[in-house]
Amino acid sequence: NQQAVTAVSLNLDSGWTAFAGANGCGKTTVLKLATGLLTPDTGSIVSSGTTVYCPQRTDHPSEYLDEFLFDWSPESIRLRDILQVGDDWGERWDTLSYGERRRMQIAAAIWTRPSVLALDEPLNHLDTDGRSLLIRAMREYHGCGLLVSHDRNAMDSLCTSCVLFFPEGIQLFRTGYTSAMSAEREKQEYLSGKRKMAGVKYQQLKRDARRKMVRARTIQA
Repeated sequence: NQQAVTAVSLNLDSGWTAFAGANGCGKTTVLKLATGLLTPDTGSIVSSGTTVYCPQRTDHPSEYLDEFLFDWSPESIRLRDILQVGDDWGERWDTLSYGERRRMQIAAAIWTRPSVLALDEPLNHLDTDGRSLLIRAMREYHGCGLLVSHDRNAMDSLCTSCVLFFPEGIQLFRTGYTSAMSAEREKQEYLSGKRKMAGVKYQQLKRDARRKMVRARTIQA
């Protein structure tokens, strides 16, 4: 089931954008909308070229994996070397570990040179070395990258923009994850202060009104 998402308006440029928020808030739905796997009920999605979405699961090899494995161009070899993809991995997908499948999946995705590359939780269940290899490879991609992750260090290291998902809506920050969260906290603290001040003023107005009523009754008496 897809999470319902409403009133989303985003204009994303080249570079990695982090998508962060609680589980079930609609991050995957937005990635699928951005890459054309889902069609919005209203509005439109505009991309300057091809799109690729890499799901969280790696049960099946991607449709373009064979092309990647049979390509021995310098770019393909560089990606294989960065992600340490074995020459025989394509022949034994079923016996590869999750991390090995993930590395090969993303190597092939970057190799296709899509205009939009969406990665859904690519760093889950990877050890430290695997995460380091993957982050290094992601730096090789220069299109519009969309990253759903709970890895704060990776988001800060890679991403120049951040989309935060809140119950009341979605907000784009032109900064990394930590800076975006800091800005959001400052905003919430400011709004909380304003609400407290409004509450204090309201209570003062009520007290003043009661005093006026008491004085008016005294005068009448």
